[in-house]
Amino acid sequence: MQITTAGDAYRALREHIAAVQAEDPLAPVTVLVPSFAAGRDVLRHLAAHGGAVGVTAVTLTELAHRLAGGALAPRRPETTPVTAAAVRAVLADAPGVFAEVADQPGTVAALTRACAWLGGRNVTRPADADTVITEVLRIHDAVAARLARDYYAPAETIARAADRLPLPGHTVVFLPSPPVDTLEQDLHAQICARATVIDLSGEITGTAVLHASDPDDEVRTVVRAVREQILAGTAPHRIGVFFAADAPYGALVARHLDAAEIPWYGADPHAMIDRSVARSVLRLVAFRPGEIDRAELSAILDAGAVRWMGEDGARLSPREFDRLTCLQIPIVGGPDWARLADLDRDELPASMRDSVTASAARVTELITALEEHLTTIHTARSWTQAAEALTEMTAQLMPTIGRVPEQRAHLEAAIAGLAGCDAVGAPIGPDAIHAALTDQLAGGRGTCGTESVGVRVGDLADGAGRDLDAVFVLGMAEGHLPAARREDPLLPTELTGVDPADRLAERRRQTMRTLASGAQVRMCSFPRGDLRGGGEKVPSRWLLPTLDALTGAAVDQVGWERGVAGCAAVIAADSFAGGLLTPAPGAPQTPATDTEWRVRRYAATRDAIDGMPDTVTDALVMRADRRAGRFTRFTGAVGESARHIRLFDTPVAPTRLEEWATSPYLFFLQRILRAQVLPEPDEDVQIDALVRGDLVHDVLEQYILAGLDEGDAPDGHLLTTLAEQACQAAYDAAPGWLPQLWDRDRAAVLATLEQWFARDVAERAEGWTPIGAEQEFTADEAVRLDIGAEAIAFTGKIDRIDRHTDGRVRVTDYKTGSDKRYSGIDAGDPTGQGTHFQLPVYGLYAQSIAGGAEVEVRYQFLRPGDEPGEIGYPITGAVIDRLRADVAAVYQAVTTGMFPLKPGSFATREIENLLGPAELARTWEKLRHRPELAGLAALAEKEH
Repeated sequence: MQITTAGDAYRALREHIAAVQAEDPLAPVTVLVPSFAAGRDVLRHLAAHGGAVGVTAVTLTELAHRLAGGALAPRRPETTPVTAAAVRAVLADAPGVFAEVADQPGTVAALTRACAWLGGRNVTRPADADTVITEVLRIHDAVAARLARDYYAPAETIARAADRLPLPGHTVVFLPSPPVDTLEQDLHAQICARATVIDLSGEITGTAVLHASDPDDEVRTVVRAVREQILAGTAPHRIGVFFAADAPYGALVARHLDAAEIPWYGADPHAMIDRSVARSVLRLVAFRPGEIDRAELSAILDAGAVRWMGEDGARLSPREFDRLTCLQIPIVGGPDWARLADLDRDELPASMRDSVTASAARVTELITALEEHLTTIHTARSWTQAAEALTEMTAQLMPTIGRVPEQRAHLEAAIAGLAGCDAVGAPIGPDAIHAALTDQLAGGRGTCGTESVGVRVGDLADGAGRDLDAVFVLGMAEGHLPAARREDPLLPTELTGVDPADRLAERRRQTMRTLASGAQVRMCSFPRGDLRGGGEKVPSRWLLPTLDALTGAAVDQVGWERGVAGCAAVIAADSFAGGLLTPAPGAPQTPATDTEWRVRRYAATRDAIDGMPDTVTDALVMRADRRAGRFTRFTGAVGESARHIRLFDTPVAPTRLEEWATSPYLFFLQRILRAQVLPEPDEDVQIDALVRGDLVHDVLEQYILAGLDEGDAPDGHLLTTLAEQACQAAYDAAPGWLPQLWDRDRAAVLATLEQWFARDVAERAEGWTPIGAEQEFTADEAVRLDIGAEAIAFTGKIDRIDRHTDGRVRVTDYKTGSDKRYSGIDAGDPTGQGTHFQLPVYGLYAQSIAGGAEVEVRYQFLRPGDEPGEIGYPITGAVIDRLRADVAAVYQAVTTGMFPLKPGSFATREIENLLGPAELARTWEKLRHRPELAGLAALAEKEH
């Protein structure tokens, strides 16, 4: 009988077992299968076709454990985490040639794999073994000595099992896949010699080949094909989707099957260590007591696994944590947390006292609890104590894990497994605990779905010998299948007796047996390229026999596209859009997910956005408006809602008008919608321009006010003292600043103030005397400016006001940046073409206290290394008229809802970066030519 598919093999198996049990229906039969999943299929198939009584289906590994497990008790089987712990213990005692990399996870992982393979084997040491191989064998011997009392290596079961042959009853080797391991080969050969072997005997080829642009489109198309199989009457559990590489196919297949609402069963594409629960635990353990990083803790809270309930019964939210530690009390980490306990309620605004105090208390409680847990964990004297401390920490900080029982069970098992490190004498410490916990969490994966109803999903090894109607084998491109294999430098061929060619042959057998599992449909697919890795792909060498059979001619691997041209069974899957709208003949014709159905429906309508959800419609219109340069609500024209803009109902600062002139759109986001980006304290490693300006302003304010209170004589010592105090306070309030950079910045600030002092002394000698500093005019004494039918009220704070001996009054506004943006400002253009309003508004206020005397206004530029420069002019009727006209223009634009997209200045860089500076610039280049924005375009030219 020629057996070319698994269906033929299953038929031969049940006929053979029926003959064996003809006289004794209870006669024991052992079926050796290529995979655990195939064993389940064998029993299920037999149960559906005459019965499975007396039949046991096992893999070679399972059979070895059943035969030898009892003899090896009470020792337990070695696990990867236990072996890794023993490896670390040996490296800590005697690292040998691995001394420089002994603490690296990659070193431990490689040696763990080597020791796991060597365990229980009588390996002949090569006569010409190099130093590395000699050291690997030494480390293995030491590891084996540590584990021998309590654990046994997997290879020991293989050796012991051979001594317990033959098996009772009758044995059938079903679709054998001879192992490449020499020890397993011997056991397999002994079983085959005493058994009936049912194997494939004909050429195995696919019924169709699909190729797509990349793995994503390949998986999408295969899922559509799976859906069509189900619609045609094939039960989902009779369909298998198997792939050559877990990355990227494991997650892609799961995601697209879920999107198509097709049930599936297979290994969870995400290991426990990929879950937020596991990552959060590892990130917490990585902290050191006294060195908790704010940004890292914020990321942990955002992940959602860690939740903290304060003593007041309120939960600490990630948003509350970020607002407190980024904006209200900036913290980087480490000793900064003590600033929360030193919070002075009286220094807070009245409206924020209760909320900020409560938030600070909750965060302090969290930090205190975390510090206590970390101290207990990191000072544990045994692994058992460390496991107990970890359990207590997760119970308090992760109270909601129980909502996902599988994750809770896996986490608890991983933590409990740490206690096993005591038996191997593994050294304990913070790094060792983190590494061991990583090993525990990385091991094994759960399953997803229900086996009896879902499409079978898995690696090629899971698909070998299955009983299915339709099989889809993905990733059959050279490089994916077979994947490039390199010899393990710690386990070379001369040591193991297994070379890369042997493993390649084993992978090919798995591929052919997986392909043979489809009784009716056997579709092979491969990507023509890969966006992740780049480059073009060609079909696998193992796919060529199928292409030859389908085309009826020899297909060359390089020129395969010419060879398959015109073959209906070789299907070209187009891009995502093409595959949905104009699928190629032979390709799945119907979408698989709701999203795909919607895309096809929208594309079929006369209006591309007809019937689309509002959010999608808005997104398409927004993109079109920005690309075409249309002035609409998506590019800043919000006139329909302008009645809701109440900016001028109360007095405004002149700087608000300057912000609009700089970037109307960013002004709209920040001042009208009140959008805000929280600063990251640890990102600012040195003082920035805004903080430097505030620092200089504060020092000069204190200095001038002190002179007004105590006498007006210049006092350089007082200025230096105030500057030193302000610099220290600024440094203490900015925990992210680097000391070496701050030393330079502090010197620059002091130099700037020293130069200002020299200029101030000279001006006093010229007859100028300060009469006010940081003079604030609030809503009660706001400056009013008539602009036709309306009047604008201004508030502000003037840096300095002087009176001359001749009665003149002068207003000074300090600037600590460049004077480039202020060039050209004079009495003829007092607002800089409508971009700077502070000086003329301040001049209006100064007129109210000048008693009819002349008023002058100026910007004074304070920069380290330069003498203070200035730009100014006297306040005249012409100046006020120009101010009135320019303010009226801004008022008209704001109240009619004109906020066009335009790049901003450094003051709004956070929001500008979120939106994308390049996108803003491209849109503005289109918008600036519109007639209604001509005035703003002129301002933009002025700024540049």
